[in-house]
Amino acid sequence: MSRERGFTLIELMIVVVIIGILSMIAIPAYSDYVRRTRAAEAVAELSAMTVKLEQHFQDHRSYVGACASNSVAKPVTSTKGFDFPCVAANYTATGYLFEAVGKANMAGFTYSVQVTNNGAPVRSTTLTPAATTATGWVGNSACWVLRKGGDCS
Repeated sequence: MSRERGFTLIELMIVVVIIGILSMIAIPAYSDYVRRTRAAEAVAELSAMTVKLEQHFQDHRSYVGACASNSVAKPVTSTKGFDFPCVAANYTATGYLFEAVGKANMAGFTYSVQVTNNGAPVRSTTLTPAATTATGWVGNSACWVLRKGGDCS
């Protein structure tokens, strides 16, 4: 008498349940990892742009014209997670506002750096309510947030 070899339906269902449980843990952790990476990318571009804007100010004694294609401060326009719109109205003689606006899985995130009256740069992170609900991240008006919780660390 020969015996059939293989898996029973119960064994297969146990494997499916185990894979489902592992997926429920791994997918959110990976998504959060991708968001932290994209946030760091935006912060790096904003930091680099801050230096370029100060160089433009030193050359021209004004932030006006920083968006021009021949300016040393011409920003990068886009990365995988963010667009960096250069709005000419955001650049005055004594200040500027430069933003990274989230797209794709970073939709609803906005990182910004603002200088008024030649003061110190003010960094902030704003999130739409939908982005906060969907991701668990929280904005902060005093810093660039790089992880859940909204801390400035």
